[in-house]
Amino acid sequence: MNIEKPCSRKNSSRAKRGYRQVYLRHPNAIAPAARRQVEADKALRGYDALLAALIRAGCTPARAAEAAAAIDYLVLGSALETFTAGFTRSPDGYRPDYPALADSLTDAAAMPRGGLAALDDRGFELGLGLLLDGLAAQAAQS
Repeated sequence: MNIEKPCSRKNSSRAKRGYRQVYLRHPNAIAPAARRQVEADKALRGYDALLAALIRAGCTPARAAEAAAAIDYLVLGSALETFTAGFTRSPDGYRPDYPALADSLTDAAAMPRGGLAALDDRGFELGLGLLLDGLAAQAAQS
């Protein structure tokens, strides 16, 4: 898998989204999963496939391990914590004390792709895109 190729990136991104969706549906599984020893054959095969794909894409084995850890952090963290649920007021309710927060939430609410309700998903997509773009840029420099 070359993370610079759109079809491969699309498949990789789809897998990460699926991984996240499992934890969004089963948030109580995050804590045990985060503390687990990875010993089940299915889990080991999944990590091995991810690491092999990252190495084929140009990562060194050490960078591939770091990237796999970053992916885990992004997926588990985004499923564990919701950014938007922490803000209980309407966006204007943060004015005048927190003008940048109010402006940002107001603009996010006006987004055509789901408004504030989809902010957490858009944040995950941004993080995933930045991670994959960064890996692709590093691979290109190697």
